[in-house]
Amino acid sequence: MNKQIQITKTEDGLLLSNLPEGFGQASCQAVVLEQSKLLIHAGTSDVASAITLSKCSGEMLFDFLLGIHRREWTGKVRVESGKVAKSLFFRNGDFIFASSDLIDDRLGEVIYRDEMISLDQLTSFAVKVDRKNKFGQVLLRSGAFTSLDLWNALKSQANEILRSVFLPDSCYVEIHGGSPPIALSFEDRTQELIESAYLYGANYRVFKSRLKPSCSISVKTQSPFAKETKGTFLSDMLEMCRDKPTWDALLKKSKLSETNTIATLMKLLATGQIQISGMSEVAAQSLASNQVKLDNAIGVYKSLVKKARETFEKTSIEFPINDLASFALTLNSDGGAAIFLDENGELTTDSVINIYQQCITNRFRVEYFQLRIEALSRFLFQVSGDLLPAENMGAIRSAAPGV
Repeated sequence: MNKQIQITKTEDGLLLSNLPEGFGQASCQAVVLEQSKLLIHAGTSDVASAITLSKCSGEMLFDFLLGIHRREWTGKVRVESGKVAKSLFFRNGDFIFASSDLIDDRLGEVIYRDEMISLDQLTSFAVKVDRKNKFGQVLLRSGAFTSLDLWNALKSQANEILRSVFLPDSCYVEIHGGSPPIALSFEDRTQELIESAYLYGANYRVFKSRLKPSCSISVKTQSPFAKETKGTFLSDMLEMCRDKPTWDALLKKSKLSETNTIATLMKLLATGQIQISGMSEVAAQSLASNQVKLDNAIGVYKSLVKKARETFEKTSIEFPINDLASFALTLNSDGGAAIFLDENGELTTDSVINIYQQCITNRFRVEYFQLRIEALSRFLFQVSGDLLPAENMGAIRSAAPGV
């Protein structure tokens, strides 16, 4: 029969009682695992493996959550990293809600970052929140949100918390019973949500590893996505980047946690709105055997967009960059976004890095991205045929045979 060890704080330290038989006679040792974790052991030679197994990597967490889904488990998974704890709720294996004790994960902060409300609105609504009035209720009563808006905002919040548990290098996991305060319903299957969150975390960790304190950040003057609205989160973040700070300086200036500051920079860089100089290179890694198809798809698009741009320039017809960039965005799945274009219609360097990193993490993404890059090429070819004189399409067709 398992005993529940009791821990009591005394003037001399922590008193452990109700220990298993024989444990009290051993010479106990304590090892600090993390800020709030202390491993008490009996001085055995297995302590190294015990320390290793007490932590959960992103890959282990991914397998664990998929296992919960497939076993149709009901309850709460508590994920702790450092001093932050987050909870994922499942019902019959389906992900239905998430909560977090991090301020950045509160509903108001999430919808502000998602550009659903302005900073002034966030401040105004926040002061009306108390024990009787939740933030969502304040949104509804103000008329700023409909019930549908709030439902979608809660899904966005839960999805963001799910993605965020994969951002740290390691975490601690506990499972409990219990029901969430609300049960949401997602259009995507739980397995797809978990896979997307896992891929997002893998990309985040690679991006974070490339950042150095001395990296310089600046705003690009031309971008297909440069649509700022004063008072929005995007506008505020870009305003900080206009001072061309180093990464270390921006981190000190940002009001967000380090995690969300990095995640925001990753998105702004991928969409071509900022540039970061001095980042570390990504180590080359091999992909699955079907990598050649993805390589070919990217190569074909590169040739096609170059020839199309030259042809549009010769005919003095405006290159449809906005339509092309907007179509590229539709090819991204939530959380695993990687397909972004620069002002010339080219895949950005970080977009290509992101694509290959996802494929390294999950070999099934090779075909996923191959099909989407091929769709991007076909869209460009179709739009070019609609806008250019027929006699100019021969050169474009020769640049991408079979598109």
